[in-house]
Amino acid sequence: MDQTTIEEAPARPAWRSLRRRQVAALLLIAVAVVLAIWGTPSTTSEAYLGSAVADGGVTSWEIDAPRSQYGLEVATGLSITTTTSGDPVTVLWTDTRGRLHRTDVRGLLAQPDPTPPEGAELGDLTAGVVSNGYQVDLGATIAATAAATSATTGNDYPVPQYGVGAARFLGLPLAALAFVGFLVLVFGPQPRRRTKWGTFWMLGIPAGVGLVWWVLTDSPWSATTDALPEPAPRQRGPVLGIVDRRGGGVMFLIAIALSFVVGFGWLVLRLFPGAADFGEPQPGSVTWHVVWSTGHTGTYQP
Repeated sequence: MDQTTIEEAPARPAWRSLRRRQVAALLLIAVAVVLAIWGTPSTTSEAYLGSAVADGGVTSWEIDAPRSQYGLEVATGLSITTTTSGDPVTVLWTDTRGRLHRTDVRGLLAQPDPTPPEGAELGDLTAGVVSNGYQVDLGATIAATAAATSATTGNDYPVPQYGVGAARFLGLPLAALAFVGFLVLVFGPQPRRRTKWGTFWMLGIPAGVGLVWWVLTDSPWSATTDALPEPAPRQRGPVLGIVDRRGGGVMFLIAIALSFVVGFGWLVLRLFPGAADFGEPQPGSVTWHVVWSTGHTGTYQP
């Protein structure tokens, strides 16, 4: 083997390493965004949920209490919040495509028992609970609604009896990437096109748009900008006459504007039939078959 040839072989250009880093980051962001959009609960009505139950479109559900929200809030940015207060008035459920939904069932739970137990008044049946503890049985109500449809159509719809599982955590990979990006920003070199504050506001653009923008255009991801000398932390304006470095104030305004654009684009996307999960039922077209813990039954049309 010719050792001289090995020793004199030219070093691989740094831009190749940066390009691999850039491509890997973009792939990770793309996967995380898809998971986050898929796992972010869409807010649906009681009629919407009732229609899905009747059509066999609910594959799993659980009472969402205490209310925990994970995932991507496309209109306002990445939101990972947990609230521990409030009554169990929402249901988290998945459809046959694995999409996650959240439905406020306050109206359903507030339906009064048509035959209240002795000593209870109809006025006591608020929020689905009477003074001595009787209430709407949500699980039995879902089962009865599915069974009623099966009896009239002949289709045997399975009634899910388990929670949504890992579906509620699909937004966490994007949150993890955003956190890693924040650490890279804090401890890494100065960006060339924006100050660190400017880049920070850019990262707040929802749906991973800010992350992608950063990875495509600035250090330490882009070979083009990484080749420029590192500017002073607060330097603004031209950098070697090649890029115009922007500060936090300008980028804050740009980030707000782009967040609205992304949110509006998401709303427009939801108007297309292929993006919708179900058509919103007409008022009164869906009948819930309500079961109370007393064993009494009745109907409710949201």
